[in-house]
Amino acid sequence: MGLAWMATAQIDVGAFWQRALPILLRVVAGVLGSYLLAAGVSALAAEALARVLPPSEAVVLMAMLAFLIYLALLIWAFAERRLLRVLLVLGVGGPLAFAGQWLVGTAA
Repeated sequence: MGLAWMATAQIDVGAFWQRALPILLRVVAGVLGSYLLAAGVSALAAEALARVLPPSEAVVLMAMLAFLIYLALLIWAFAERRLLRVLLVLGVGGPLAFAGQWLVGTAA
């Protein structure tokens, strides 16, 4: 009884990581990548809106909208079938949004 139980309890570590790694990558990309992209888009839009609205109102408006942007990106990260697309959009989009915010800020 004891040996039979131990034989069935052994886990193939390679198969475990083959199945768990895409899930782990999607969770990390969804949570952190969505946050980075939402913050970058919010900063970029606040910088652009500060030319039309008072700067404090532009920042508050985009801070409120950033929650909705983050939620939409997080849901999309888990709904998208292709993990590579999620990693590319969230991994490249966030730094590009912050670069755009820096360019808009230095152009003023």
